[in-house]
Amino acid sequence: MFSGIFYNFTNKNFLIVESKLNQESIEAYSRNVADKILSNFFQTKKIITGQEVLGICPVKQVNFFILKNLFTRWQEETQRLESPYFDYKNETVKKAVKSLMNALSQNILIDEDDFRPLLEEAISETLLIILSPYDYYHQNFNKSPSLSLKYLQSQAKYVRINKHLYMILLDALESDMNSDKIEKEDIISKLDSILKSTNEAPEDIESYIEQFGQIHPIKVETFFIEDHPLTAQDEEEISQLQKKLFQEFEEMDEIAIEKSKQQLNDRFVKGQKTLNEKLATETVDIATSHATKKIDSILKSVSLNNKYMFVKELFNGETHSFENAIEEVEQCKSFEDAVGYLVQHHAKYYGWEMQSSEVKELLRVIIKKFKN
Repeated sequence: MFSGIFYNFTNKNFLIVESKLNQESIEAYSRNVADKILSNFFQTKKIITGQEVLGICPVKQVNFFILKNLFTRWQEETQRLESPYFDYKNETVKKAVKSLMNALSQNILIDEDDFRPLLEEAISETLLIILSPYDYYHQNFNKSPSLSLKYLQSQAKYVRINKHLYMILLDALESDMNSDKIEKEDIISKLDSILKSTNEAPEDIESYIEQFGQIHPIKVETFFIEDHPLTAQDEEEISQLQKKLFQEFEEMDEIAIEKSKQQLNDRFVKGQKTLNEKLATETVDIATSHATKKIDSILKSVSLNNKYMFVKELFNGETHSFENAIEEVEQCKSFEDAVGYLVQHHAKYYGWEMQSSEVKELLRVIIKKFKN
């Protein structure tokens, strides 16, 4: 899959760690869902009409993607049928072809064998736009060396999930457009820039996952391959660290917290070691574990969904506070120093629940910065 920005899926009920999509798993699940939809529909029918396509799947995005792919293939076939012996640019011919296409679009009839690949592809694309809109758009933009703005605008009507991200991209392309054709590299570059800087949160997709689950059992975690996975020992150390931090966190008083905000190494109580010193002497140095690959930049490695989660759940919606905190963490000498800084300067201030899944995921991201 693609490197760089990864826009993955997280919310209160499903939390997927920094990962890459497992395309084989997505395609396998798409086939299973398609099998059940086809078996149910074609049990009593031999063909499906255009109107029936719009209701074939309870996840409406699937139905719109079927139509998108159908018309895309139809246009490709129409272009291949153009003969070198006739003037297809003639206005009379163009009007006749347009009239024919309009008539055909009102009379869609597809048998099961021809419909299956359209359905499987639409399900796979729907899962992709749910789990990683960036990967979905990246794949689509890479299909052609250049695309027209008119074509990109025409595709908007087929997008139902996370559509706001596509509309932001269209607005940006319209304002910067200098020619009829836009090179795919320019489109992807603009997409990268938007997804890095936007404060738009991804759509809550729990309802879509539930709808898919009603058709065929679904396990979202199977659609991901963890990027830089932690060892079982690392995971256990983080769990133990969370428990320890929770206990110490509860003992911290307001005066100590205010002092710690002014200086990283202020002591909580006179004569008591700083949290940094405690962690250095009382916990295993997780950062020395060799099994997890080190990352160069925390901010660059955090997926957009996790960024939104951290900002919303841990930093009270304050993006600048989150980014400033991570910049400070980047300067720390060790994992323990980084954790100490966050606890002293942000955990009490924002009222973190130290044993929450959000705190655990933040620790999982940070530890990868300090791996050898």
